[in-house]
Amino acid sequence: MKKARILFVDDEPNILDGIKRELRKMKGRWELFFTNTPENALQLIEEHSFDIVVSNIKMPSMDGLTLLKKIKESHPTIIRVTLSGEVDKEKILKTSLIAHQHLSKPCSKASLVGTIQSLLKIRGILTNPKIKAIVSKLSRVPTLPSLYIKITEYMQKGDASLKKIGDIISQDPFMTAKILQIVNSSYFGYGGKIKSPQQAAVILGLETLKSIILGLGIFYGLQGEREKREMDSLWNHSIRCARIAEKIALRESNDIGFSEKAFLVGLLHDLGKVVIITNFFDLYKKIKDSSSPLNTEIEEFGCTHSEIGAYLLGLWGFEEEVIRAVNSHHKDCLIKDQGLSDILCFANLFSKRALQSEADLEDDHYLNSKGEILKRWISYIHEDEILEKMNE
Repeated sequence: MKKARILFVDDEPNILDGIKRELRKMKGRWELFFTNTPENALQLIEEHSFDIVVSNIKMPSMDGLTLLKKIKESHPTIIRVTLSGEVDKEKILKTSLIAHQHLSKPCSKASLVGTIQSLLKIRGILTNPKIKAIVSKLSRVPTLPSLYIKITEYMQKGDASLKKIGDIISQDPFMTAKILQIVNSSYFGYGGKIKSPQQAAVILGLETLKSIILGLGIFYGLQGEREKREMDSLWNHSIRCARIAEKIALRESNDIGFSEKAFLVGLLHDLGKVVIITNFFDLYKKIKDSSSPLNTEIEEFGCTHSEIGAYLLGLWGFEEEVIRAVNSHHKDCLIKDQGLSDILCFANLFSKRALQSEADLEDDHYLNSKGEILKRWISYIHEDEILEKMNE
């Protein structure tokens, strides 16, 4: 098997020496290159085919963001990571437009190795080379919202305060208004009772609130006027799907963490459609109106929106279970183990009104063999007043 090729760029020799020592045991699996100048990095990239470039941000002759921007333009399929002690939050947020991931110095060996392994793992899950090709050519690519990054960084410090998180959210008027609109809508059923981001965090839980912030930033961060109607429709479907998946996951597992993950994949399962809408709007309309949308996607792009969305989630560092669920939500509806992929597939069908009664099962031999499981899942939704009203 071909070794992954990784290039590290840092103007501080002691940093590069430290990385060399830390990654010594990975030489059997990875081919590692090190350089202390961006100019030499660009030369190495012309001479070798790299999978990942990890660069410092602050460097004297050329900063890391300029280097990664050049790499993005000349070799867009290379995965770009920043490794920096940069504390300027605004500058860090700018990296999200150029780099796929950001690591902070000092970075532990476990964190560095884990991030690289996670990024390389995408290749094993998503083997279609056309996914990488289409994503690398996009002119408008969704990025992790700045508010999501701020809250994630704050929560990683431990002892996260709901008041502080509410204060962070309140600094963003758009997000504050949208979050309160959503939690007070029929999707959650609180009927105007939630008045602040702090209350929303208490009621929904921090992970669910983070997922909503992530979804809002992705869905509405790039849209123009002509995309608004399609994006609103897609958002409504996604939030329905998220709530249904969350309900089933909680009833099946009685595990809040698992139900929060189900909410996340329900909300982001059509991330690939966001990419198509914002970059290929006319093609999206053609795909949507076709008799076989997935086949039309393959004809036009060589891959599906599911694969595009999963690839982006992989670049952002989401765990393998989430990536696999998003990747398979159209092709893996056999209800094999009642895990995240099965729940997402069902929630997607149900939220599209494709499967809302026991009678619907009888019309589909593909699903009928698992009828008892699906009947149980349908009952969970019908017994929930909020979800019933949401699907009227």
